[in-house]
Amino acid sequence: MSVQMQNDERARRALIRAIVDGTELVTITVDDPLDQNPNPVAFQAEPEEIFDMTFTRVGLNDDDAMRALQQDLMRKLPEIRDKIQQSESFKPSVIISLVWNFLTSQLDAATGS
Repeated sequence: MSVQMQNDERARRALIRAIVDGTELVTITVDDPLDQNPNPVAFQAEPEEIFDMTFTRVGLNDDDAMRALQQDLMRKLPEIRDKIQQSESFKPSVIISLVWNFLTSQLDAATGS
């Protein structure tokens, strides 16, 4: 991952990729697989309003799906692995932007940003 990439963008990409790994209702439409370009335009997904939706709305609607999402995020963001594991935010009814904000704040704390 590029050092220049901001924590909110790292969190956004990790979360979208983890969601895509667990459902067919979300797709990556523009990919930057090596995260070379820190610009959010370089990595996009559909539906565009994904962060306004709940996890249930994108097909992650049970505890097993949410555990898989958590595990995936712990692999993608190892420096905040313990915080992800301890979080109570990973529930199907939660709005996705709340988890994005949580991941960003934990990355900020871990990196001193």
